[in-house]
Amino acid sequence: MLSQAILEKLLAFSDEEIDALNGKVNIDRSIYLDDEETIDARKILDEGALIGVRKHTRFMSYPAHKHNYIELMYVYSGTMTTTIDDHDIHLKTGQLLLVNQAIKHSIAPSGENDIIFNFIIKQEMLSFLSSVMGSEYKLNDFIFHSLYSSENI
Repeated sequence: MLSQAILEKLLAFSDEEIDALNGKVNIDRSIYLDDEETIDARKILDEGALIGVRKHTRFMSYPAHKHNYIELMYVYSGTMTTTIDDHDIHLKTGQLLLVNQAIKHSIAPSGENDIIFNFIIKQEMLSFLSSVMGSEYKLNDFIFHSLYSSENI
């Protein structure tokens, strides 16, 4: 369980959330995008970082977009709805969704108590993990088979 101080910090409104509450209905796509629809890891991660985490901005919809990284969305509290290929995916507290890069998806607005964390994982991180873990580890096989194969294991 999180301490009260950390929980209060998570629930505090970011500048983007304050803008949304004041009537700004669209995100500033220039903050994130490298083209018309691709969110660029270089714009949201520190230089040289292979992985990062951000709290998802509440109260605004995120129009259809894709990433040049892998995203792991974790619902800490509340709910989240994302749409992939015209299929709504509803997540609730404790659930997560792994979205491969270049998968176009949109996200419905979330409410005040919907706390979602976005883990940003660059492809280089997977290469690094592979080299550290070595091929003899079953976890390594599972991760890479899950990411790069359509077969069930």
